[in-house]
Amino acid sequence: MKLRLLIYAAICMSVLLSTTFYWAFNYPEFTHRKGDEFFSFVKYLLFISITFLLSLQLAVKKINFFLVLIQPVASLLLSFVAGIIILLLSGLDGIPKHNILIFGITYTVFTIMFVYLFWHNQTTKKSNA
Repeated sequence: MKLRLLIYAAICMSVLLSTTFYWAFNYPEFTHRKGDEFFSFVKYLLFISITFLLSLQLAVKKINFFLVLIQPVASLLLSFVAGIIILLLSGLDGIPKHNILIFGITYTVFTIMFVYLFWHNQTTKKSNA
């Protein structure tokens, strides 16, 4: 079960990071209004992470669905705050490419961190029982 969790986490991390880098360098193809590139990107990340977490929930079967729905929102808020702090400390300009990269990478880190915090204990309890 631990190997399955590791595989799910690796797939999620690769999908979220590849989406982040693709969107950061190709957002003009998908957005038509100024300022829409970031919010469209956030919607895609939320959709991907909710899909991933639901599939993980079906594999583990020990955690409630409320946690699956609240975790992406918590990652979103933490990533937004971390992104603002990183932008202020690094001195980067707030161009859309930087915003997308910073937010996407921090969102991926927080999502994987939450996966291991919540589901790692469930898989070890299940494998030890």
